Amino acid sequence: MKKFIVLAVLCTSPLIGLLKAQTPTFSAERFVPGATPRNSIIAVVEGQVITEEEVRRIMLPSMASLIRGVKSKQELGKQTAQLANDIIQKLIDDIIIVDHFKEEGYQIPKTVIENQYKNAIQRDFGGDRSRFLRYLRERNQTVRQYREELERKIIVQSMSSRMRKTQAEISPEKIETYYKKNKLFFFQDESVNLSQITLAPYQDVGPDQLMKTAERIIGRLADGEDFAKLARIHSKDDQSDNGGEYGWLKRTELRKELADTAFSLRRGQYSNPFRLGDHVFIIKVNEKRSEGIQPLDEVRERIEKLLNDQAAREAQRTWLARLRKKAVIQYF
Repeated sequence: MKKFIVLAVLCTSPLIGLLKAQTPTFSAERFVPGATPRNSIIAVVEGQVITEEEVRRIMLPSMASLIRGVKSKQELGKQTAQLANDIIQKLIDDIIIVDHFKEEGYQIPKTVIENQYKNAIQRDFGGDRSRFLRYLRERNQTVRQYREELERKIIVQSMSSRMRKTQAEISPEKIETYYKKNKLFFFQDESVNLSQITLAPYQDVGPDQLMKTAERIIGRLADGEDFAKLARIHSKDDQSDNGGEYGWLKRTELRKELADTAFSLRRGQYSNPFRLGDHVFIIKVNEKRSEGIQPLDEVRERIEKLLNDQAAREAQRTWLARLRKKAVIQYF
């Protein structure tokens, strides 16, 4: 297995510092639009160089929206500095993650890299190799360099995903404690799960004729026919293909006339036909929820997933902090 050796690189250029796990703190002046590119070295991480040109290239797609979103030169400088330092930190992290991958003796199968390479050309260039090669020329990059970059991305994604996974079970006690401390997060407004049949006028057919059609639909419902089936046949709205189902809706999300009818119905009950303008409606309440704090049993799975996600993110942060602490980085 390849052993990992950290070597401090000596340099006579001015340095921000030779420190372990330091967060990048570069000012905006180096990266704001219009600044003269220096093509200088930003940092050396385990012998690998990060250049100003590389950081600028990654920043470029985000700069237009960033500029549009700020209101002052001072805010632009602050946002630009934050973007630049976040990118630099990501580049540093990628290097130390790949180094750790190699140190541990892991390998990515060649078939995985080859498949990802072919998929990238298909996805990003429509399978057009000439477009792909033109892109490489614009970046002054070779196919080999592109494949190496792709392999690094695969390694970073693989290792990050691996470190996010946690085998720790979330105990019922933890779930209950979280629920008790955060009950307000589980407050729910009164709501209904609603399905609807909308009859719309067409040609010479107006509201009166539509009401007669609606009465026939009510008769078929009374005979036990499925509401969703009849909605697919008769309804003329965006949800007709979905059996007229609109899902969960709060009172405030409905027009008053619809809300008053819907919230007066019991679970599983459908309304008589009623007119709004030149349309005729029949609505059905599939489920109802009362206003108040949701019971623990209804939100237990949500809490467990949330706590699992928190634990996974914390595991990844701890792992990355450990790798940063081991790394020796030169900032210029």
